[in-house]
Amino acid sequence: MNIDLIESNFIFSLYKDIDLFRDYITKVDAVKHFEKEESIFYYNMGRELVKQGYNSIDQIAVATYLDDKPSLKTFFIQLGGWKELNSMIQAVEEKNVHKYWDDIVKLNMFKHLESQGMIVDRDKFKNATSNEVYCFYEHLINDAMISYNSEVKIEKFTATDE
Repeated sequence: MNIDLIESNFIFSLYKDIDLFRDYITKVDAVKHFEKEESIFYYNMGRELVKQGYNSIDQIAVATYLDDKPSLKTFFIQLGGWKELNSMIQAVEEKNVHKYWDDIVKLNMFKHLESQGMIVDRDKFKNATSNEVYCFYEHLINDAMISYNSEVKIEKFTATDE
């Protein structure tokens, strides 16, 4: 899975449909969820435009936002400016935004598991959802705890009114 492409597809789907941006604005932390500096930049810029009340992200809205931010404006120009941004917006299909988000969550789960020393076979989960990956590892850990903890006794429990 290409994280650059997935992040771009997700973010520019949000740009294409501001209502989707509003849906995700409380779920997404750009620094936490995105790896690429470009993704963090574009997400944060779009989020700020939505917070300022724009109902669509167009060339004038972006220029107005960047007007008093020279370092961000320079970075935006280095990324290709409005022409590149607009071509990315036009290239994505916003109906896929939920799949893109799920892939981001799944890749972040893999990254976290690997940082904790777990070996993750990413190919095994290529077609899995983030929820399926979570359930797999939860089951694996729970099964290991039950299988190897000899102090756990499972007994029948009968509840009474008392």
